[in-house]
Amino acid sequence: MGLFYAYVKYSRDNDTTRYVMTFASREIADEWWRALSKTSYASYVTRVTPEFYTHDAASFNITNSVLIQDCTPQFLNKVFFTLLMDRGGRDVNHLPEQHVTDHVSGNVFFIRSKADPTQFWYCPNTSDGKVHLSRTDRTLFRIDIANGQANEGKGTILIGTDNINIISVSTGKDMPVSVGDGGYVIAGSKLERFKFGDLKGGFKVSTEWDAVAEENAQVLVRTEVGENWELVN
Repeated sequence: MGLFYAYVKYSRDNDTTRYVMTFASREIADEWWRALSKTSYASYVTRVTPEFYTHDAASFNITNSVLIQDCTPQFLNKVFFTLLMDRGGRDVNHLPEQHVTDHVSGNVFFIRSKADPTQFWYCPNTSDGKVHLSRTDRTLFRIDIANGQANEGKGTILIGTDNINIISVSTGKDMPVSVGDGGYVIAGSKLERFKFGDLKGGFKVSTEWDAVAEENAQVLVRTEVGENWELVN
């Protein structure tokens, strides 16, 4: 988990008040945005992409977000802001390529291993409904926030503490993901809540004999100490 960067520009012109925001991690960047979006200052800031924001600096300078007590002071030592040259400057500040997937509730994603990005979650529609790991096939899953809050839903940026539902959508029929007997992860008809943070350590791979294919199969199991998984689309 490394540093995460995002540009900020002034929403009223293209001349001044431009910054680079440096966050301690990608997760903290999303947590900062979720916290800011619930304050009265949110109307002055627009999150265009995970790496690009605008702010109406005449009304609210984004650098003050961590200094104002009713904004996001809890992030004071988790982000800093670097002022960039105005439009007439000659220096160019290029951010490193970060390969970002925007974690938006209601969107569909493939889910793959962080350690081995060639391994994807896959629902082969077997009778037991177990979610497999595959290097040749993959299944699309929709991630829905499930906190039960009226102001949260499709379009909300997901953070680790959020309750979520994971739904397989590749078959033309929604198949929610749940945990079955023995901790096996299955796609079927039961809607179960997970934490978005469960993608970091909440699932692991187990190997079992597939009697139909007559070979070993890798299947997904719920655990407290597992692997890291990432969303891609």
